[in-house]
Amino acid sequence: MTAFCHLTEKLEEIRNHEFYQPYLAELRQAFSEHQGTPIPALDYGSFKQFWINGSRKEYESKYFQRRRRLSQAFLLCLLYDEKEYLEELCEILWAICGEISWALPAHLARTSAAGYRDYLDLFAAETGQSLAEILYFCEDQLPADLCELIRSELSARIFDSYESRSHFWETLVSNWPGVCAGSIGMAYLYAAPERFDRVKDRIKGDLDNFLKSYGEDGSNTEGISYWKYGFWIYLNFADLLYRFTDGKEDMRHSEKLDKIAAFLPKMGLRGNTVISFSDGARSYAYTDIGLYSYLRRCYGVTVTAVKPETIHIAVTGKSSWLLRNFLWSDPADYTGAEKTDEAMQYLEDAEWYIARREKYAFAAKAGNNCEGHNHNDVGSFILATDEGQILADLGAMEYTAKSFSSERYTILSNSSLGHSVPILDGKEQPAGGDRRGKVLRVTDDEFSMELQGAYPEGAPQVVRTFRLSPQGITLTDEYPDMAGHTAVERLVSVIEPAVQGDTVTIGSVRLCCRTAPKITKKTLKNHRAEDEDVWLMDYPVTEGRFVL
Repeated sequence: MTAFCHLTEKLEEIRNHEFYQPYLAELRQAFSEHQGTPIPALDYGSFKQFWINGSRKEYESKYFQRRRRLSQAFLLCLLYDEKEYLEELCEILWAICGEISWALPAHLARTSAAGYRDYLDLFAAETGQSLAEILYFCEDQLPADLCELIRSELSARIFDSYESRSHFWETLVSNWPGVCAGSIGMAYLYAAPERFDRVKDRIKGDLDNFLKSYGEDGSNTEGISYWKYGFWIYLNFADLLYRFTDGKEDMRHSEKLDKIAAFLPKMGLRGNTVISFSDGARSYAYTDIGLYSYLRRCYGVTVTAVKPETIHIAVTGKSSWLLRNFLWSDPADYTGAEKTDEAMQYLEDAEWYIARREKYAFAAKAGNNCEGHNHNDVGSFILATDEGQILADLGAMEYTAKSFSSERYTILSNSSLGHSVPILDGKEQPAGGDRRGKVLRVTDDEFSMELQGAYPEGAPQVVRTFRLSPQGITLTDEYPDMAGHTAVERLVSVIEPAVQGDTVTIGSVRLCCRTAPKITKKTLKNHRAEDEDVWLMDYPVTEGRFVL
């Protein structure tokens, strides 16, 4: 029973193969940058910021710095028998075992202070998985008292907590049960296999709810980061279960799982630019070499054949992912060049239309306004070139208390006012599963939908059609009956537009229309809580058809 095949031989390959040398240098550099510095204190003042002003960054920046240091020290201890790495690992394990809670303040609002220690959220479950995995691989190196402490904390914070009560996330249809149950299941397999049978069916039930968050076409409307977050942890558990049961329990394959695995490359538009509907990311660094090798080997899915220059070790806070980037990867998978797939792809459940041409890539959606990490964005679209998203879907911006409250859609990036969709009678799209588009036509070169159902009752009918050619796209919005109604066509860009007459130039793209837009600049906080400029372009609709 082993967690990885041919571990000794693989570690030797990692230490010596030229493919891994830049990544090992990156690992040592990341370690050296904090070597000898104090472990960040998770102080009460930072902890309380979420309750004071809704800000998460003060506490979370320190919390995740601890997890990054844990990941780096663990991998270095696994690869090298050097005192400095073991000392760092012991110190960070001691600090994490002493944390008031392994959960984040933003999630602890659901419990009293007396419940902080054994509260199970995404990151408490991940922490438990990390400590259990480290104990499994490094127990012979770690001091006996520290191993005893880790086992005690795992028992109280993970196993007893999971078994003693139900948790709100178990019935969610989202990434939560995937991350939580997958991480907890791995912790059981590593550190408490004698207790696993009593929870196995429950964990599988939680993971079934996670898989329901994907369409039957394999789609995840929450975006590429959330696809990766939930599914990679699901694969971590499923692979470990398969190995620890000598292949008797195989949760890696089904018709739907195979489609979920194939979804990742569909989200790529051009280079590192990806589809960013809902709380997605606009760009994605293809650096998870272990995940991509696993998808190729287990599912026949090719994500990228280009070896990344970096795997961003300095910012990787999940030890399970950092470990598997090395142990699951195969240098033979990264010797080719990228190929552009120009075939149109339509995801029927998500109602996403994706097309790639020699000069650009394009994605548009119908869908509804009650999706995972929802934005009110029926009819939104993305036009991307080698310069990135030209006409953009902003995706996830800064997460604060407001982001997941009744005020979610007062945030520009989450409302339809922050998307390239019409404003009808001065009104935006409301939230709700009954607010949806109706797809009318899908061909290799055309995507058409009816948008009226996404707006408040009484809004005018509007049919949105995209027609693609090798040189560009024509957007036509038709309003059959505009009597008594108004419409403004809004477009969104993160690149400053230049206006000359009726033509707007954004990077290498020209927007041609009979009228010039009114342009408004906004400065928003992006997902890293940094200021980012956004331009809103508003075209008035003066007749029954708008053509761009």
